[in-house]
Amino acid sequence: MDEILNRVRTMAHVQCENLDDKMAVYSNWSESYEEDVFALKYTAPHQAVKMLYDVIDNYKLDENCDIIDFAAGTGLVGKCLRERGFTGSVDGQDGCDAMLRRAKQYRNTFCCILEPGAKLPAELTSNSYDVATISGALSPSQVDVDCIPIIIGAVRPGGYIVLTTRLNPSNLQYVERLESEMKRLELEGVWVSLSKRRIEEFELATDDSEKVNDSKYIPGVVYCFQKL
Repeated sequence: MDEILNRVRTMAHVQCENLDDKMAVYSNWSESYEEDVFALKYTAPHQAVKMLYDVIDNYKLDENCDIIDFAAGTGLVGKCLRERGFTGSVDGQDGCDAMLRRAKQYRNTFCCILEPGAKLPAELTSNSYDVATISGALSPSQVDVDCIPIIIGAVRPGGYIVLTTRLNPSNLQYVERLESEMKRLELEGVWVSLSKRRIEEFELATDDSEKVNDSKYIPGVVYCFQKL
């Protein structure tokens, strides 16, 4: 177990000099990724889908619903959706092709980098999806806070955005920036907050410095917004 926790800590949050190095790390991780996050008791994909079903009336999540999963990795959000009986279409975006090749449950996959100023495929900027999710990738070493408007831009007016992030000590400054951006966008009439949920057992802490209140787990938070 210690070996797995060390691998997760190294792979997920390593600081790389450039994007090519970062994607190489994730490519190397792709083979053991799902095994590792299962051992980590990683709940972010499950919590994102649970929030979606708790907030949105089930009839809106039918076969006509189109969902885009940002920073999709190997497609765990898609798997959780299918386990809930979702019959609509799910697409996935990620910067790592090796990860996306394992996401067999997605209709379309888009291998591109999610970063401010990036040129993304037209499908991701056309305001056409009913729902966007981003699960577990909102952290300083992964997806920048300034990418939130890009995620919103994939969703039609009236659609929904579900986001998760960690509340471990090293991520708290990031969360402060994230929530400041969320509030700014709400004040500007871009979206409205529907729900915010703290999860006490979000995933296992990968080292003692990340523990909160002596728990072996770190907490996390799930947000749901509706685009105006």
